[in-house]
Amino acid sequence: MAIPNASSLPNEIYLSIFAHLSVIDLLAVSLVCEKWHASFISFLFSNLFIKSPRQFILLNKYHLLKRHSHLIRSLTLFKVHLSSQDKQLLLTTCKKLNKLTFIKCYNLDSDFLKDIIKLNKNSIESFNIWGERNVNNTRSEFSSTEINDELLSPMMEFCGNLRELRICGAEITDNILISLTSSLDDHEFPADNFNSDESAFDSSQDLLVTPPSSPISTYTYPHLHSLDLSEYLEILGTKKDNVSVIKHENEMNDLEILYSFGIGSPFMA
Repeated sequence: MAIPNASSLPNEIYLSIFAHLSVIDLLAVSLVCEKWHASFISFLFSNLFIKSPRQFILLNKYHLLKRHSHLIRSLTLFKVHLSSQDKQLLLTTCKKLNKLTFIKCYNLDSDFLKDIIKLNKNSIESFNIWGERNVNNTRSEFSSTEINDELLSPMMEFCGNLRELRICGAEITDNILISLTSSLDDHEFPADNFNSDESAFDSSQDLLVTPPSSPISTYTYPHLHSLDLSEYLEILGTKKDNVSVIKHENEMNDLEILYSFGIGSPFMA
């Protein structure tokens, strides 16, 4: 039986293999042949992880985001201070995202979040934003952007296709939660909208002033199946819910947060 040429394998196989390689090994395989180099580039940019201003400088200097914008499907920004130039670069290059994640980022604003979600509203399925816990009710100039109602509210109308929503380390109120619930009084929803898993989420806290009266997102967010609002939950859910609610018992450190998102990128140290 003839052994297939290593350069004739489907691109999906290369991407699967590359996910297990170190940075040094990735650089080595990228030099094997033109097909492997193309797969290497696809791997780098399909799941882009940015954690330093220097990466933005390099991506901009060599026009890498513009050149490979068609490959970018998942974008994660980790503890990055976003300049106005950085935001504009992302808005002009990231228009087909399936997943967008901000973890403890600086200089986020509501207009930028609204614009980037609006640009990707037809393709985005997962939006995740994680702030810093405000333990002592004080913030400093060194704190990441506070995740609150004012920051998130403008973008919510463009989140109708989301399947996963995570808002953690946030200072949110009922206003955000109400926008995630159906305002309809009729609770007789079609059975195929519901999650067959009837296991309840566990929470000992009740931080809501006004509990929502109907299941989450049955009509407002018909595709949503995973909701993570950290410790703000107790009554956001019923056995009729079409949404699986996630609850964290303890605050997570940075490595645990990254692991929870399945971050596995050659840009990681």
